[in-house]
Amino acid sequence: MSPFLFGCKFMLANLLIYSTKFQNKLLRKLGWKSLLNDPLPYVHEVHHGYLSPAFLPLDDLELPSEHLKVLCQSIYYHHDRPKEEFAIIEKVVHQDLKCYYKRFSYDKIGPLTLQTKYSKYVRKRIEPDQKDTFYLYIMTKGLLNKIDYAASAGINVEIRNEDLSEKTKGYIATKGELNDLQQYMIEHRDENLVIVASTGVGKTEAALLWIGEQKGFFTLPLKVSINAIYDRIEKGLGFQHVGLLHSDAPSEYMKRAGEGEFEFMKLEEVRQLCNPLTICTLDQLIDFIMRYPGFEMKLATLAYSKLVVDEIQMYSPRFVGYLLIALKQLTELGGKFSIVTATFPPVFEYLMKKLDIPYKRAPRCFLKNDHEGRVMKRHRLKVIHDNLSVVDIMHMHKNKKVLVIVNTVRKAQEVYKKLKEQLPNEKIYLLHSRFIARDRAEKEADILKMGHVESDEKGIWVTTQIVEASLDIDFDILFTELSEVCGLLQRMGRVYRNRHLDTDDANVYVYTGRPYTSGIDPIDDRKSVADFTLFELSKQALYRYDGQVLDEEKKVQLVEEVYDYEVLSHSSYYHQIRDTIHKYENVPPFEVKKGNIDLREIDNEMMIPLSVYEMHAQEIDLCSERLKNQPNMKERLSIYNELKQYTVAIKRDRIRQAQRKGWIFRYIRIDNVHYVPVIDYPYDSEIGLTFR
Repeated sequence: MSPFLFGCKFMLANLLIYSTKFQNKLLRKLGWKSLLNDPLPYVHEVHHGYLSPAFLPLDDLELPSEHLKVLCQSIYYHHDRPKEEFAIIEKVVHQDLKCYYKRFSYDKIGPLTLQTKYSKYVRKRIEPDQKDTFYLYIMTKGLLNKIDYAASAGINVEIRNEDLSEKTKGYIATKGELNDLQQYMIEHRDENLVIVASTGVGKTEAALLWIGEQKGFFTLPLKVSINAIYDRIEKGLGFQHVGLLHSDAPSEYMKRAGEGEFEFMKLEEVRQLCNPLTICTLDQLIDFIMRYPGFEMKLATLAYSKLVVDEIQMYSPRFVGYLLIALKQLTELGGKFSIVTATFPPVFEYLMKKLDIPYKRAPRCFLKNDHEGRVMKRHRLKVIHDNLSVVDIMHMHKNKKVLVIVNTVRKAQEVYKKLKEQLPNEKIYLLHSRFIARDRAEKEADILKMGHVESDEKGIWVTTQIVEASLDIDFDILFTELSEVCGLLQRMGRVYRNRHLDTDDANVYVYTGRPYTSGIDPIDDRKSVADFTLFELSKQALYRYDGQVLDEEKKVQLVEEVYDYEVLSHSSYYHQIRDTIHKYENVPPFEVKKGNIDLREIDNEMMIPLSVYEMHAQEIDLCSERLKNQPNMKERLSIYNELKQYTVAIKRDRIRQAQRKGWIFRYIRIDNVHYVPVIDYPYDSEIGLTFR
């Protein structure tokens, strides 16, 4: 056994050694009346992490000084605790632990020694500029935490990936053979990859084959997409050791448990990153870049894992900055990544090269082909330099499945009302983010039903960008406001999803606005659904494609034109990515508290519309009362899921406005800290929530 591994064995065993005060605390909980004699009754309890290095046989470990520092600090700081004066620690070691340590017996390590020589190794923290030592510390401390958490929870440290590749190949075999993309990713399993591939070309399966039999994390931007991929892998592929990790994961596990037993152990395994495959949001993984106390476990885990990043273009510029920092750090520790996306903005590639992130870009785009090997041509574009026209929709809606996508909820509500007035006998529906959860779920089920490729149902759905990548639907014609080119291509993916263009008429109508579309703010990007420079560049680029069939190659070309570094170098979009990297690339370790980190920058809170409360007051109040008196976590989750069905998420500014105006009717208690306001904003199940 190497001296370093020998030291690690001591490190793990030493966590079992506690001070007299801690031992007595355990004995009291066990109901013992006879306690150990405390030699230091007037000294406060010192946390065991600060004491455990006393048992390392430092004189016997033939290790370099920097390695001894790694061992000692990994134990000393394995929990985040208030700083302790070493004079107090020394007193406890020599006057307390000395009384009892010889009674400890563990046949794996032999008799223990006791010393306080480790003080010189823990007084000064290892700094990031000591790169090799700092990375060794991250791995040692991170894996110690992982083992420690698993032992405390009574779960596996890791669950072996035994058959993901086999299950994936079996699933593909039911539909055909491995395609070029899937074969390419198998052949380049040991490399970091950037892959551009059409929607519907089998990217998910290709990414799973790239992970192979190693540990993997599959990330997407939207929770609804994550839930769908999770179900597809667990049920479609039959791969059982897959985890689901995002902010609503406990609720999703509860839904899937149904009448069966909800396994909290499984949820704990997911939280501790034990599964061979986890489907998750990136914010759950890459917050390690903030180097909060305890960040080491996630980065150490990713150091021996493979990370798949799907649809990178959908992230905000700040989040792209966070992601690029994370990719640099995890690859420096040995982790692998694969970016698999329908569009890959060149500005991202420029920044990856600037950060010296190692990767291999596939030599070509993998395009969607039909059964005869022809590249599919699915969309003919009509660019209209005006505001979205209800009249155009009215003229072309007959005998078609029509999808209308606008940039804001207010615009969607406005277009829906106009269409209902002009076409009172037609099937017209509305979907956006401002419906309560119960109504939104019903509407999503309805749009999936009409949007199914085999459905003959005709009608008009007016929606916002929530359908860009979250719903697997296939409509005949799209009327859309322009946001920016990547968003447009996502929207186009909801039309002629898996079929050749069979008409000489346009099936995608893009309105560039006069002078711009709803939700675009030329002054304040924080109030805009897309960066104004990207909007303008997209609008200019689209002029050249008006009336053309936009095949998959032209789509890639369009993105490269708009997102070129030289073009964007003076834009707010580029500056946000660059400034984020500069600010967070070298965060001083252990200064930021984990509770203060929110990479998602979500500014929404739940509320209940007053009209919904008045209609369902008995059910809502009962949920609140049951939560107050329910200690069982499983039951609390179930009740909370019931309550959430009556809620809708809105921006905090709107809740603050309601407080100022006196529109908050009451608060519904969740627990001692969390309350949901009932607000007198107008709501009905047809239009959704509107603001005054």
